[in-house]
Amino acid sequence: MHKCQFVLVCQFYNLSKWTIMKTLFAGAALLACLTPIQAAEQQFDWSFRYFGESWQSDSTVLDQTIKGTLTVDDVNADGRFDMSELKSLNYSGKDYVSCAGCMVKRFSFVPGGALDFNIEGNWYFDWGSTSNAVDVGRVWYESATYDWTGEPHYYSRHFVSQTVATVNAVPEPQTWLMLGAGLLALGAVVKRRKG
Repeated sequence: MHKCQFVLVCQFYNLSKWTIMKTLFAGAALLACLTPIQAAEQQFDWSFRYFGESWQSDSTVLDQTIKGTLTVDDVNADGRFDMSELKSLNYSGKDYVSCAGCMVKRFSFVPGGALDFNIEGNWYFDWGSTSNAVDVGRVWYESATYDWTGEPHYYSRHFVSQTVATVNAVPEPQTWLMLGAGLLALGAVVKRRKG
């Protein structure tokens, strides 16, 4: 479009150049938001609360919570995460995907659905050894053996029907940036209408 045609269109529709430029910019920004992008790694906080002292259905239910984080990358874009898409699974200060003595035996997760995993860790020190495991839907235990006593200290808790699972997505920095930009734009529009 030539400059004189642009001016004629503006005069015909009674629009300023600025109004048209703002409209084009807003349209370009909308298209940019709608453009699909490669899914990045996603982080989630997880927790399980309420455990039984034993496998028995009438066992005492304890108000105890275990929690951690996990990071996944939906490589095949199916909305489900399996072992090959797990980047980290943190519990009790350790990443069970990468730490020495740690093992992830089973993992699957569907956002808004079920989280299932089985992790185990064994560590040896000058004074003895410690181990722990979380097998979702079954058992959670921790144990320690001290060289000076030779006796293991062991306790376990069992998942029961009252056990509550919670998984929440951790917002990415880009999400906070977009929220801030949107609030600033909204504030500018309100200020402009008032003034």
